Amino acid sequence: MPKKPTIDDPSMGPTLEEELAAKADRADEVLGAEKEPEPEKKPEPKPGSAKKSEPKAGDAAYDWSHHYPEGVDLYTHTYPNGTVVALRRFKDIYSKQWLRSIRNLETDFDIQNAAIDRAACETAQEVIDAVPCPIGEPDQFEALFEAWQKADLDESVTAGE
Repeated sequence: MPKKPTIDDPSMGPTLEEELAAKADRADEVLGAEKEPEPEKKPEPKPGSAKKSEPKAGDAAYDWSHHYPEGVDLYTHTYPNGTVVALRRFKDIYSKQWLRSIRNLETDFDIQNAAIDRAACETAQEVIDAVPCPIGEPDQFEALFEAWQKADLDESVTAGE
């Protein structure tokens, strides 16, 4: 009795999937379509040969100077968790016109937040917003504001000015 052909039998010819793939390849060749490039395989880094990555915002070694105009004096604050942020000095953002613009703010926080937003670049604001605020721990925003303001205390503007 003759043997029945099976799906795996090479005498059956190519499968439908193989035929369709071959036709698609021929159509691409005729039409001049480019095949999608295969994804590049990145070589696995060898142990101990990893390059140091560039510091990112919040890292101690991050260079904040390119976020601010040239020559701007920056105050750098380090949080207890090691996160570092830099913003313009308090004395540099203070003006009577600015005080006038915030005169309708009602709470200390609103005023402190307005001052920090005026002094901090967008990236610094993102770092400040990402600082953890665990329950029962000191308020890190308050600590930032107080340290930032006190850094200019000797030269700070007084209420009488």
